[in-house]
Amino acid sequence: MANSNPLPLEGIRIAEITVVWAGPHVTQVLAEWGADVIRVEPITHVQPYSRGGERVSSKEVSRRTAETGTLTGAYVDCDPAEEPWNRNNAFNSHSRNKRSMACDIMLPEGKEAFLRLIEKVDVLIENNVPVTIERAGITYDVLKEINPRLIMLRMPAYGLDGPYKNYRGFGTHVEGMIGHHWLRGYPDGSPDETGEAFTADALA
Repeated sequence: MANSNPLPLEGIRIAEITVVWAGPHVTQVLAEWGADVIRVEPITHVQPYSRGGERVSSKEVSRRTAETGTLTGAYVDCDPAEEPWNRNNAFNSHSRNKRSMACDIMLPEGKEAFLRLIEKVDVLIENNVPVTIERAGITYDVLKEINPRLIMLRMPAYGLDGPYKNYRGFGTHVEGMIGHHWLRGYPDGSPDETGEAFTADALA
């Protein structure tokens, strides 16, 4: 039976090459709105905020980690099970409702597979430093020749040009650069009083 209440982004296919938090969270929201999101990631480089640490924690270690409130080292039910890379709490918080594709875009065969995917998607979302995309040879100028209708959303921490463009950064780093800490602090306080638990990308 057809869905009588389709989600707003049903029929839209999105590829993502995202890291840490901001990029994966954006695509997670789009997936919940019905988009078909395909997460592209290599199996040779483990992203701590994506699949968890390279070392698999035991149930006991995972339980102790969870008790501290840390997400990155804990598993669902504190059990790594047979596929710990799919049970990391941080991964599950932003990668639900997505498909995945194991592909290293820095290798010729990986790039070839990725470009075949680009032919079939509507949107590409990435939040790497610009030099990563340039070295991989998958800039928008290259990709639009393969798929002229492609929309590419790029969201590096410090933009696509300027002296800081290839600096990596979390929300707290960007907020420090733009003075966000001063705006949210107390009039008689210093900007270092705002904790990272309140970063804008986590609250968005």
